[in-house]
Amino acid sequence: MSVKKFVVISISSGIGGALAESLLAKGHQVIGTFREWSPSLQSLTARSIPTVRCDLSDMNSVSEALGYLKPLSSDWDGLILAAGTMKPLGPFETVDFEEWAGSIEVNLIQQFRIVRELLSSRNMNASSSVLFFAGGGMNSSPENVSAYTVSKIAGTKLIELLAAEIRDVRFFSVGPGWVNTKIHSEMFEAGSKAGVQFHRTEERFASGDFVSMKEVVECCEWLIFSQSSSLSGRNFSVANDPWGEAKLIEELGEDSSKYKLRRSGNS
Repeated sequence: MSVKKFVVISISSGIGGALAESLLAKGHQVIGTFREWSPSLQSLTARSIPTVRCDLSDMNSVSEALGYLKPLSSDWDGLILAAGTMKPLGPFETVDFEEWAGSIEVNLIQQFRIVRELLSSRNMNASSSVLFFAGGGMNSSPENVSAYTVSKIAGTKLIELLAAEIRDVRFFSVGPGWVNTKIHSEMFEAGSKAGVQFHRTEERFASGDFVSMKEVVECCEWLIFSQSSSLSGRNFSVANDPWGEAKLIEELGEDSSKYKLRRSGNS
């Protein structure tokens, strides 16, 4: 396998960091962003990989990060969007609306601003990929996490739209499921304000029933290293889909609606 170049937004997240570690171990180049310094970054920065601070809630920070990323990321092969926040947690009627809108900026708007700014510097000689992480709410209506949920669903639809518009780039949305990462600390911080979602998180941690990080990384790498155009524009579930199987690629090639946001019953 030839050496490929990946940009990871944000490398300081649990999944972003795990993907970066795996890609580096396979001999690929990685460039990353982080919002805050954390011990998890130490092993990555010790390898002298290029990193830059990028706070998606701060437009100046995003602009400065893009100024740093653009010259370094020329001919990139993969762009991984691993940033996210569940805040504000609480009923839509009572949360601070500016914080609610700011969450959509972080979870959707600024991530795709980066995609748009970096698309022109992708590797034009190969099929590049953009990977976005979905969240809960595709098949249910989780209470008290509306900004996060609507951002993830909008991002998943945008992945489909971009796949239709930009045929030489493969776009994927991945639902990792319940993974034991630091994002859940936001739920514990919110406590009873998050209502039933807080109690579900408590129950999940008590049971220890999580999707393994190994599975998440393997699913993501299967997508970004696959050359099949049939996978593009789809939303994949790590826990529930038969990813990694050639039969799935065949099925997706035959069904243009599978693994996409659709209303059942409409043509």
